[in-house]
Amino acid sequence: MYRPFFKKYGWRYIPGALLVALCSYVQTLSPLVLGDIFDLFDQTPLDKSAIMIDAVILVVIAASIFVMRYMWRNFIMGNARHMECMLREQLFDHLQSMPPSFYQTRKSGDLMAYAVNDISAIRMTFGPSLATALQGIVTGTVSIVTMITEIDPRLSILSMAPMPFIVLIMVSMGSQIRKRFMVVQKTFAEVSDRVNENVGGIRVVKAYVQEENEIKRFEELNGRMKQASMRMVRISALMMPLVQVLFGVCFVVGIVYGANLVRSGSLSVGDFVAFNTFLTLMMGPIMSIGRIINNLQRGMASHHRLKAIMDVKSDIPQGKDEIKECKGEIEVKNLTYTFSGEKEPALKNISFKLESGKTLGIIGHTGSGKSALVGALMKFGAVPDGSIFLDGKDVNTLTLANLRSHFGCVPQDGFLFSDTIGNNIRFFEPNASKEDIDKACELADIMETIKELPQGYDTVLGERGVNLSGGQKQRIAIARAIVKKPSIYIFDDSLAAVDTKTEERIIGNLRQETNAKTAIFIAHRASVIMHADEIILLENGEIAERGTHEQLLELDGKYAQLWRIQSGKEAQEVNEYAG
Repeated sequence: MYRPFFKKYGWRYIPGALLVALCSYVQTLSPLVLGDIFDLFDQTPLDKSAIMIDAVILVVIAASIFVMRYMWRNFIMGNARHMECMLREQLFDHLQSMPPSFYQTRKSGDLMAYAVNDISAIRMTFGPSLATALQGIVTGTVSIVTMITEIDPRLSILSMAPMPFIVLIMVSMGSQIRKRFMVVQKTFAEVSDRVNENVGGIRVVKAYVQEENEIKRFEELNGRMKQASMRMVRISALMMPLVQVLFGVCFVVGIVYGANLVRSGSLSVGDFVAFNTFLTLMMGPIMSIGRIINNLQRGMASHHRLKAIMDVKSDIPQGKDEIKECKGEIEVKNLTYTFSGEKEPALKNISFKLESGKTLGIIGHTGSGKSALVGALMKFGAVPDGSIFLDGKDVNTLTLANLRSHFGCVPQDGFLFSDTIGNNIRFFEPNASKEDIDKACELADIMETIKELPQGYDTVLGERGVNLSGGQKQRIAIARAIVKKPSIYIFDDSLAAVDTKTEERIIGNLRQETNAKTAIFIAHRASVIMHADEIILLENGEIAERGTHEQLLELDGKYAQLWRIQSGKEAQEVNEYAG
């Protein structure tokens, strides 16, 4: 997961770490220089030139610290930003490679938490926390050695006696912070998911007058997140004051004992000032241990969460072959297809051959396996070897990108992005010309609707195309597939939301467009597929009837019964097949 980052940017940590160490070392020189100045003021006669030299040295030290700190922050903090960017891109690429079954067991809010909170926590570990830890190690080590060797070993050891207890307390509290941070991340994901669902399903919420109920549910969930956050804040907030109290003990011991040493003449005023300056200098790194442990525990928790999701591998076979010029011939041989995680197959022993340029109609009640067949053809799940062939090649031998590039699929929901209508139509083909887009919109019978909009193709759609009707969204989705000019069209009940007259016009246009192309029409209404070269009626995942429209009517089976019901020849409602 981190290998690509360290391979490209890992070297930047080396000069960054060296600059941090050098900067911290230079910083520890200032207490000794400051102490020397106090000793010079205590001498008679006053050596003004020596005082000026020390003052200049302090200025040089300050300027050096400024320059080096600026440089190491660019190397280390900037590098952490590179890591954040690369991890987020890796996560997005990984999510793009996952099959639809992956998203059926995971909430979008949780996935958003990975991309925002978890990756940010990892950045804090490899950026500010790493730099602060290095700075603290160098500053603390040099300060302690200097205090013992250059000032007074007894005073130094006695004053720093509480410090091991400080470290021990912070380490023990760190494990609690990690556990509580995991709970915070979980509740954050639940809140994000709730907001996402309500925004996406706002029409349903308002249609059923559930605003108050949804507000109450959100308030309850938000309260749980507040409680989880407060539990973590309490222990995080306790850490710093506790460190300050213990560090205060160090100062008290140092001041009382050090003052006695000065009075007895065992310690000069300058050394006493230098000693207290070293203690002040060490206070920052020691107190930052709590913040480092806090960030480290959060980073570890986020690392485990992110690693768990990145370790999930797609179960779809990825071939290596490609079809350059696709004729559009599809052959299915004894296909038995089971959704990931399910025990019962969605399709059983499906066999058919669709020659190039021919049209296949698929009909059946809800749950009969129509959309499952589309998913199998486009390998949205793992299919058995030797069961589906495209132009004579087993689809498992083809790369997923190459296989799907030959299909123009229009799903039932007609998903649209929060972008302009024009960009939604050219989604498959970014370089599509204005003429191609106009033609596609004419064939999809959506051109007049677009012309009526104030900004035409530049009209920005709301999330999921919320400012359009269901029929308008489906027709834009159809235009999007036509612009792609694929070898095989798949219309998965993509006319369910349009009226009968509009359906007739679109079907006529599509028959003209797909005349030389392979096409699969999936529908609940027989009128959509009646002109297909072959019609398959699915029932419980199996082919119950097959043939042309005329042959199935002569068979006088379930298709014929459905046709009579939908054409108004029998006064009864469609219960079994209308879906």
